[in-house]
Amino acid sequence: MKLDVERAQFVNADILHVVPEITAATIQTWVNRGLFSPALDRSPGTGQRRLYSGLEVCGLAMMHALTSLGFPPKEASGVVQQIMTNEHDLLARGNPAGRASARAIITANPEGQQMKLDNGEIVAAPRFHVTFLVKADMPKGLPSTCLYFAYGELMSEILDKLAVIARD
Repeated sequence: MKLDVERAQFVNADILHVVPEITAATIQTWVNRGLFSPALDRSPGTGQRRLYSGLEVCGLAMMHALTSLGFPPKEASGVVQQIMTNEHDLLARGNPAGRASARAIITANPEGQQMKLDNGEIVAAPRFHVTFLVKADMPKGLPSTCLYFAYGELMSEILDKLAVIARD
């Protein structure tokens, strides 16, 4: 069965099954703090289950991976949002999600750096910037302020596990 990566169909128990290192309390904390929110249903109501898409489960797995590396949850959330935006853009152009070759360089921005939005507004730049790599090769000589993140391998692994438990 081909997995629809954008359809919300997975519950917390599914996430805990495919990403056993993460806890239900961690997921709930990230959702409550606004660091991660499922697109479909931010607050399903008492006694209702919150549903996640395959891409959102991948996002939770990436947040866990980044926080395990020492990223503060807020910063990990910002990095994952950049990656998920890129994945949604690729899907919209007909590319498959979870390509095992997907790689990125995460670079720390200097404190106080600003950026100009399309509407001309000046805002604080995100603390970390994500640069997506065209080639799967790891660049040589990365400065210590950069992290090579092979997120595609993680996404591919999670999506394969989700395909087995997907609901029709």
